Amino acid sequence: MAGGVLAAVFRGLVEDARQAARNIVGSISKIFEDTASKEDQSLATILDTEEKNAAGFTDLDHDPDLGKPIEPGGDPGGPPGTPPPDEPLTPKQINALSDDETLAEITKLVPDPAQRARLLNGIDRPKTLLKYLARGTTPDEIENGLAKVASTGVPDGLTADQFTQLSSDLRSGAGKYGDDIRVQGSRAAGVSQPGSDIDVAIRVDPEQFDAIIRERFGNPNPGSNKEATMLHALESGKIQRGELGLSGFGKQLARKYGFADSDISVILRGGATDNGPWVKLR
Repeated sequence: MAGGVLAAVFRGLVEDARQAARNIVGSISKIFEDTASKEDQSLATILDTEEKNAAGFTDLDHDPDLGKPIEPGGDPGGPPGTPPPDEPLTPKQINALSDDETLAEITKLVPDPAQRARLLNGIDRPKTLLKYLARGTTPDEIENGLAKVASTGVPDGLTADQFTQLSSDLRSGAGKYGDDIRVQGSRAAGVSQPGSDIDVAIRVDPEQFDAIIRERFGNPNPGSNKEATMLHALESGKIQRGELGLSGFGKQLARKYGFADSDISVILRGGATDNGPWVKLR
């Protein structure tokens, strides 16, 4: 009797355990089903978002206001196809231009033919004029500067007394190379900037130029740096301060008058660098 009761109890426990196991399995299956459903929903959401993003990137190829394609290289801040604004030419870029290209650039910056002719008449070398324009000096400023220096006979940035003293200093320090000494460059054009250099030309005839070449260079060794410097001087018609032994004197002038530097050169009259405007010494 007792054994039968005990067996019945064990059978009940076993059945309860089986039911608990079935319940656990059912719960686990439900969890997996819910998780799979949520993952499917998340994946669908991600795919939908990616599709919308792809459509958005496609729309970037079109102007949202005008509905027209934006041309490659256009200015993003302006209408479609607008080229970026021109950057001012650098001195190096200007030096590389042909004569025709230089005049074309000047024409862009000085559209008035009459004013352009006056400026080219006042500044012998077109590339020099273009450099003044490219750095932001207006055509009117250049014309007014030329007129002012021509009327006063004093380089830009100097007083009359300073120029008188500078003239005396130049004759004393560099007059041995010639007596036709003139200021050229931006100070002669009336468009110098604070602290600008001063360019001084000692103009000589061909015979004197050749004599100075022989004196300063002698007979340099073929292929040497000295020979290369001499050949450049002959080609350009310009013997620079260092070759003339005037570097120390030039630095003294710069310190005395507040110039950034002083370029003192012997210039072949009628040569490639014999360019106005000029201001003769006092």
